[in-house]
Amino acid sequence: MSQFREILLKYWGYDTFRYPQEEIIKSVSEGKDTLGLMPTGGGKSITFQVFSMANSGVCHTENLECYGFSRFSVWLTAVCALSLLR
Repeated sequence: MSQFREILLKYWGYDTFRYPQEEIIKSVSEGKDTLGLMPTGGGKSITFQVFSMANSGVCHTENLECYGFSRFSVWLTAVCALSLLR
């Protein structure tokens, strides 16, 4: 079981992620700038919470609703600051 799935199971009680949570977390963990587009209720918060719990540093999230995306919730997860801290 991956470190991310262990955290998911320990703190949330789930043994698998919803699509595309795991893909987003893996992309961020590989040091890639990652844009995760998920609907309201799709589990966006788990993508940055699990990643942050598995790593030290900074995980930046941005709610783009304040930029005019009012029909749906969009979160940007980036690791620029984390990459600089390593």
